[in-house]
Amino acid sequence: MLLEACVFEGFVDVANKFMMAGWAVSLDPKHPEPTISVRQRGRTVLMFKPNFQGDHVWRNFGQHDRLHHPCVWRCYLPLTQGLEPGVPFDVILEETGKPLTRGANQVIPFFENEGADAVEMIRRGTFLATKYVPGSDNSVTSGLRVILPENTPSAPVICRDETALDFSNKPIVSAEFDRDSQSVEVVVRQEDLQPGRAFVRLSVNAQTARDEKGQFDDSLRSVIIPRTAFEPGSRLAPMPLQTNIHRVSGPSSDQLAYLIGGATTFWQLDNIARRYADRSLRDMERVVDWGVGCARVSRQFWELRTDQEREMPMSCDVVGMDVDPVNIEWCKAEMQGFGRFDLLDPNGQLELAVSSVDFLYGISVMTHLTERDQRYWLEEIRRVLKPGGVAALTTHGEYYYLRNQKSVAIPFVERFGFFDALPDSAIGEGRSDIYRATFQSTEYTRNEWGKYLDVLDVVVGTNAFTQDYVILRKPALSPSGFA
Repeated sequence: MLLEACVFEGFVDVANKFMMAGWAVSLDPKHPEPTISVRQRGRTVLMFKPNFQGDHVWRNFGQHDRLHHPCVWRCYLPLTQGLEPGVPFDVILEETGKPLTRGANQVIPFFENEGADAVEMIRRGTFLATKYVPGSDNSVTSGLRVILPENTPSAPVICRDETALDFSNKPIVSAEFDRDSQSVEVVVRQEDLQPGRAFVRLSVNAQTARDEKGQFDDSLRSVIIPRTAFEPGSRLAPMPLQTNIHRVSGPSSDQLAYLIGGATTFWQLDNIARRYADRSLRDMERVVDWGVGCARVSRQFWELRTDQEREMPMSCDVVGMDVDPVNIEWCKAEMQGFGRFDLLDPNGQLELAVSSVDFLYGISVMTHLTERDQRYWLEEIRRVLKPGGVAALTTHGEYYYLRNQKSVAIPFVERFGFFDALPDSAIGEGRSDIYRATFQSTEYTRNEWGKYLDVLDVVVGTNAFTQDYVILRKPALSPSGFA
């Protein structure tokens, strides 16, 4: 019940992603502790009592005998407790239903301190979220949720390879950035594979004007359904156990997602290699899969080939490395003939000669390293890359942590550019001191990683449709002979 007769005072001092804070006092001895509530979208999302004594409030009022329990109230990391960014809210004295001073129509914006380039790439890009369900009739149903660029004039066209599909779903409002999102299920059947082809590609044409770089970024956000998802007999290598897959991709992953995710990532990396190294991965002398896991991506060097390509020998030296002894043991036992596999010492070196690698990729490796370890391994990657060699590493950037609005990482990444305080036990509880959940801004990545290698490009929200690809190159030799 509202206590209209009571006299309360309150003020909002600060409202940001780190903290909401202010003070509140009561001039009614029967109700000495006002209750603070935060209302958003017409409902109460937060409610709390003032939690610190605020004796300084007495001095500000100068009416000591009339004030009762003047208090300071604070709410730390409000996004982790349910407040949404980008949506107006009111901070209210619950007893009266009236906003505190500066408590009406507050907004914590989605973007505060991120680099303008990252914001622009997110606002203009076309993004996907996917799930895969196997069918009993040699089919795969891919559930696609398409997040459209701002001001998209019409519904996107979903393409199977280069053929447009019917798309009649009505748009809905997306939680991400309040942008239009559309959902559709695309069924891909074995007969959709063209004769001799190794995969079916699902892509999105948002029908918006994009420059060449934007077109390339959007094209990478495709889903690759490999033949191995329909035809177990076409798999050249054994399938890992679910427990092996979970160590790499989390407890919700399965063998179908392992095959589709691995094929999609390999296809993306191959297109990155063609753009920035002027040749495909298979045409290189040596490629390193840094963080190979259970060979989710590296097996695709052999399997994601046409019938004609499978008849040809592959000369590329594929080297898989990982700190996870369980998956390296599996690879050595089950993946003989599909590259070589080495166990990495987290504090050691890449067992490779100086300037011996054409292309190195690390999928969800930097996303688990501390700031110190990132720097250490960037130095190692620089050492083993050939002059002009390319590396593709993934990060949890703005697109990832703003899709997860309750993430504790958001304010820290915005303020400091980097956050690695959350332990990750995926490869064992005893390794969570070196294996973290790590988040970083695009600006931080460009500035800090650029001290070791040239940062050629950042493609946001692309690997697994959540992580960013960061493309780096070791400088070519200067005329003096030094890189």
